[in-house]
Amino acid sequence: MNVLHLCTKVPFPAKDGGALAIMSFARLLQMNGHSVTILAANTVKHFQTEVIGEIDGITLKAVNIQTSVSLPRLIGNLFFSKIPYNISRFRNDAFAAELKNLLSQNSYDVIQLEGPHMGIYFSEIRRYSKAKIVLRAHNVEHLLWEDIKSETSSFIRRFYLSILVNRLRTFEKELITNVDAVVSITENDLQVINKFSKPVHCCAIPFGIDQAQYHKPAEGEENSLFFIGALDWLPNQKGLIWFLEQVWPKLKKACPEVHFHVAGRNAPVWLAERQQSQNINFCGEIDDAGDFLSKFQVQIVPLFSGSGIRIKILEGMAMGKAIVATSKAVEGIGITPGKELMIADDADAFMLAIKDLLTHKNKRNSIGTEARAFISKEFDNLALANKVGSFYRSLIPV
Repeated sequence: MNVLHLCTKVPFPAKDGGALAIMSFARLLQMNGHSVTILAANTVKHFQTEVIGEIDGITLKAVNIQTSVSLPRLIGNLFFSKIPYNISRFRNDAFAAELKNLLSQNSYDVIQLEGPHMGIYFSEIRRYSKAKIVLRAHNVEHLLWEDIKSETSSFIRRFYLSILVNRLRTFEKELITNVDAVVSITENDLQVINKFSKPVHCCAIPFGIDQAQYHKPAEGEENSLFFIGALDWLPNQKGLIWFLEQVWPKLKKACPEVHFHVAGRNAPVWLAERQQSQNINFCGEIDDAGDFLSKFQVQIVPLFSGSGIRIKILEGMAMGKAIVATSKAVEGIGITPGKELMIADDADAFMLAIKDLLTHKNKRNSIGTEARAFISKEFDNLALANKVGSFYRSLIPV
């Protein structure tokens, strides 16, 4: 089977969750013997200066496009278009031309849209290809922005976000209705999609983990906890602010020796400056996430919005890390609270869970061991590869 992936970012090197999700799925297809080509938008936000033509047998092509927010274009879109501005920013003539070129010169069995943003090219795909079109839903986009709107106090911003959410809902519903199949990352999202606009063919296939690449490290730095995630993503920003304002002062009082390490790309200046104090170490973007995870004892994931699956949680669990997370953060993973990780949704409970793990080595090690076993059972690459292969073969008539 010949598969073309359309992506909103160059997924290599795979440092962030979105890139890891793209490359993981591409490799699952490749494990089934399918040929995979990735056509990616090389945006300013995730710009790669050197785009490798082939990665482990996967062909990678990229087109430079400008997706930065422009106030004049945003205003023009608001009054003269029904397409969500978030989606319209990915419309690019050079990308469309390269897509047309690939579709004209190659015969694809499946064309996979990595998220609804690539749905902006749906008409070109239908015009130039007879391939089955599959939407891979990393999350439910309009619900993510609904959460952001609900946490916004500015009247003007809430007014604009209401329009954006409505347009995203309409766009996603039409796209889901018209594609040939939908693959979600979590069962939770699939249930939402089925209620929202039931696709003809659908399946939930999570992020795959190659356990051999995640070795359980030695015990990390004493009295240390860490956060890792994209700091230009609003849910991460809001969760981190909540932790710093509501949890950190209480934790410092209970555990004066504790140190907090934060890693992530594109942090706003105000966030980076805020963290350089009181035993807080802001590390910025890091080259090796595995090395960063191995250095410290307890991982925190304070999220209160968003859908999809938190890949950094899966990576932490694969390395046997003890994790404290909110209920929202672990949606779609299927863990047993208190067994594979700790769940807390208010500041006092979050602080006490961290303190418990920092001060009780046996509990920390037990949770880490259970986490590794859970990942090996539920997110094994080989089992997921078989599921991917079966689902994609079911789309192509014999």
